[in-house]
Amino acid sequence: PDYSYPEQGERAAFLDSKVLHHQMRQKAGRIYQTYDRVLPGLDVKVYNPIPIYNDSARLPYPDYQAILRKCHYFLCTQFGEGGLPRLEAAACGALLVVPAKLYRKRTMRLLNHRVWRTEEELVEILNEDVDIEANRRRALEHTWGKVAERILNALDS
Repeated sequence: PDYSYPEQGERAAFLDSKVLHHQMRQKAGRIYQTYDRVLPGLDVKVYNPIPIYNDSARLPYPDYQAILRKCHYFLCTQFGEGGLPRLEAAACGALLVVPAKLYRKRTMRLLNHRVWRTEEELVEILNEDVDIEANRRRALEHTWGKVAERILNALDS
């Protein structure tokens, strides 16, 4: 919470990186093609600081957090479930926007999100108002203390 908090002004989206992992290359490519077709036609500023993820590509943490604080949407491009980047974006108030092919109900349900299957659904989601405070509130329910508590409860049962 000290670093992940809302500072939204203009409508903005964080477009996550493409991954180079061989299993994701084709899916990520098609997802990016959809984002590339849809985003220019919307009134949404897009932040994509590292277009292609690799182990040497890093953004200094304060710069990364400054970008996330501005974003109303976190556009998922990689497999993953909750994940720290998604949790941090949600703590900044962002709505997670998830392609159906990447959706994992098991933990995505822990954060506010919307799933899209078509370009039309994506446009609809990116034109909706975002409840920044509700997204943040839900994300802040997932502290390290609560994670440890859930682990201990699972081990006890």
